[in-house]
Amino acid sequence: MLRAVPSLILSMSTSEIIGSWAYNMTFTLFETIVILLFVLAIGMAFSIRISTTTYVTLSSFLLTEIALMRLLFEALTGVFSYMDILIAACLIIFILTVILVPKNPKWKDITHSVATRFAVLTYIYIFIDVIGAIIVVVRLV
Repeated sequence: MLRAVPSLILSMSTSEIIGSWAYNMTFTLFETIVILLFVLAIGMAFSIRISTTTYVTLSSFLLTEIALMRLLFEALTGVFSYMDILIAACLIIFILTVILVPKNPKWKDITHSVATRFAVLTYIYIFIDVIGAIIVVVRLV
């Protein structure tokens, strides 16, 4: 079991491990807030033309695509020499998502259902992030 644990963590005390975890969770909290503000800004910009279900569907699809494309870029950096083609393909996928997803009611229903189920996990995750931020503030004071 201890072979899977990085050697650095074996030399750390419990308070150092908790502090390291807290800094990671604090960064994740700020990252979540930035993404939330981005999605809310898009929703405010298009609030007149888009219904709530369409907004949830589109934002869920686009955020999932952004996460998958980021993983793809990280995996293919240095391996794939035509990054321009990859970026163009990603932009085409974004455009097709924005055009095709609102027209398909089945995708709307499925995505809205998944998003509402993940909301509970999101609240738990944000609560854990806030605990991490509190630990960082206490350590800084």
